[in-house]
Amino acid sequence: PFAHFWLGEIYRSQDKPDAAKAQTQFQKVADDFPTHSQVPPALYKLATLQAEQGDKTRARVTLNRILNEYEGSSEARLAKTMLEQLK
Repeated sequence: PFAHFWLGEIYRSQDKPDAAKAQTQFQKVADDFPTHSQVPPALYKLATLQAEQGDKTRARVTLNRILNEYEGSSEARLAKTMLEQLK
């Protein structure tokens, strides 16, 4: 899970970011390692990319998943803030 997360970060932070590849890596963390501690950060990064790509509906779904499944996490607090900004 850590390798996929950091690959996502690398794709996201390159001089020419590759959002699609980054999203794939973050989604892989959530799908393939659902109980791992890296899932909430991966989902938050995924939601950020979705919002940046203009897919606010998917971003809201991802952010609500964080709020529902990882209540009390730092990512849940960030998700709440981002949801308010996406209104």
